[in-house]
Amino acid sequence: MSWKFCRGKAVLKSKEEVSRHSLSIPQSDGTTAVIPLEANHVTKKTLGVWSNPLNRPTVPLEKLKTKGLDWVDKLRQYPGLFYGLSSLYASPDELEQAMGSVYFNALPFLGFNRNINKAYRTLPSEYQGIGLKHWCIEKLGKDISVLLRHWQSDSTLGMALQFVYEAFVMEIRLDGNYADKYDLSITFAPRFNIGPSRVGDVALMDIFLAAGYSTSLMESLNRCRRFKCAHSLSDVLFADGKTINYEIFSDAPGESTSLFSWEQPTRADQLQWKSAILDKVPQTISRIGQLGKYICQPHKQYKWLASRDREYVYRLISSDEYGVHKRDYVHRITRSGSRYNKISAQPGQPSDATLYASAHPPTTPDSIILHSTCDIFHKPTNPSTFMSCLSSYSNQSLWKHLEIDGDGDWLIKSILQGTLLISMDGSYMSDLSQSACSGAFILHCTESKQEMRGCLVDESHQAIPRRPWPSSSATSRLHGQSTSGLFPHQAGTIL
Repeated sequence: MSWKFCRGKAVLKSKEEVSRHSLSIPQSDGTTAVIPLEANHVTKKTLGVWSNPLNRPTVPLEKLKTKGLDWVDKLRQYPGLFYGLSSLYASPDELEQAMGSVYFNALPFLGFNRNINKAYRTLPSEYQGIGLKHWCIEKLGKDISVLLRHWQSDSTLGMALQFVYEAFVMEIRLDGNYADKYDLSITFAPRFNIGPSRVGDVALMDIFLAAGYSTSLMESLNRCRRFKCAHSLSDVLFADGKTINYEIFSDAPGESTSLFSWEQPTRADQLQWKSAILDKVPQTISRIGQLGKYICQPHKQYKWLASRDREYVYRLISSDEYGVHKRDYVHRITRSGSRYNKISAQPGQPSDATLYASAHPPTTPDSIILHSTCDIFHKPTNPSTFMSCLSSYSNQSLWKHLEIDGDGDWLIKSILQGTLLISMDGSYMSDLSQSACSGAFILHCTESKQEMRGCLVDESHQAIPRRPWPSSSATSRLHGQSTSGLFPHQAGTIL
């Protein structure tokens, strides 16, 4: 197969367009066997399955129908009908229409009226039906069986399924689990689900879908989106998270660390893309507000970085070289931003760069105008020990009266082995105080005999309810329960 672009859409070349090429297989006797060149619509049988490059189901359906009619003639079980059913790419309507003729011819031989209602054909006998196979349900069952057997496995089919789904995700680019949009209870591994890059981020295709654009316009916009390697709002905005980066309208293809298909959008596609972005992006920003900080590494890498005080801006020339631009205090600051002049080029990467930066196109080879900045994303690191996990909490007063045997890491082993016992209680005595209650807890490992003990007191005049004292006693018990429950959670954070 060979491809070409026609009006911005990738299509297969015809047999005549590739006839100058030939493929041959060397034989054991020294000769070669030429593989004949077939047209795209020609269907061939490969490994027991009929297929063609255009995915036309005519021949596979005819073969399946022939099998069914042969079964009618023989009036015997039809196990061969189900072979290759999961690889059939016909629509449900096409499948039902083709196999409906099989049942139409078979029913008289089974003692039933061939014009019986379709529902009675497939209903189980306990519901007064015939109990014939429902082909769409049978195919769905085969498809699910294949997924359960091969999905996320090392088999050839398992790898192919993952490649197909990743290509589907790249093609559609909607946020989250796609099955949720159709009320399906199917969960994929998190690495297959695409989420927002920044706080408040929204996928562009979700925005276009909500706008009610036609199918042809959605295809045109999606071509341009893949061409510019854009997924969400953050990919078409400056670092400030609210201003459109007009570089997204250029004729140059986008760059990304993620995989995008090769596209060649037409001029009409690009005009529709620009119109949709200028129309829908400002409306979305006015509705959801300015985008927040990055919550993951951006797939479109910033070419500019800046120091925290914005005194210096760095242009990343390559992985081991960057240019240094210093703020120009001679020229006044304009609405476009501050001016920076290049002062040097340095090897390596800038060590004091803590901000992503967006810059306007250079006014001169050595002068740029900084538009905006935002914080660089840093992947959070989990604490490596139990004590360091405790230290990561902002309210350290919780551990003021905490006693731990050893370094506390025994808690992890105790949880995994199921040898951890937890006991807690609370106390409220109104004759001593009307606004204070306390709670205590103990965690005990039945194998190592090590323990963790602690208590805490809470005082609040506003929190005391206008009820008899048992309500406050329950509140104090809740303090002991919630605090003791923190420790298994912290141990799980380390795991």
